Amino acid sequence: RRSSDLARLMLGETLADIESEHRFFAHDLQGSQPGDLLVLDFLHAASNPERDPLTLSGLSAMQESWLSGIGRRYWSEPVRLELTLTLDAYAALPGGYSVNARALVWQNQMQHRDFSLYRFKRYAPQALANTLRSCGWEVLTTIPLDAGRHQASIFVCRKQAEGSK
Repeated sequence: RRSSDLARLMLGETLADIESEHRFFAHDLQGSQPGDLLVLDFLHAASNPERDPLTLSGLSAMQESWLSGIGRRYWSEPVRLELTLTLDAYAALPGGYSVNARALVWQNQMQHRDFSLYRFKRYAPQALANTLRSCGWEVLTTIPLDAGRHQASIFVCRKQAEGSK
């Protein structure tokens, strides 16, 4: 194949599911050849995480139903469930953070357990671009997205030849 024949797509906030973005870009995409494309979307970090639209407005009914369903599939008996959102600084990329959906689950009147159900990650665009560059990916263009309450973008990147980082 020619090096320009391959494009990798990471859409639908797939990037937020990656545990270590730097390690992923540097090692998991190591089969990429110079000229290959990478297209990914992401939600922007708010300048003040306390002002993140999700933490201000809370979960939508659809998000609550989806998150509750994750747990209900695993609990064999009826439970009382309380969903909460917490903020965590995301040290992997400067300026980033995650909004974590947690569930307090009561299986009887007194006993409860705390579960982490999902992380909604946010990225500072420049820090993400810098990470990509350090792993050999040049951001060719940024496409702003209308993601409702959140600022979002698509990066279109090209794999660079070794030594041209």
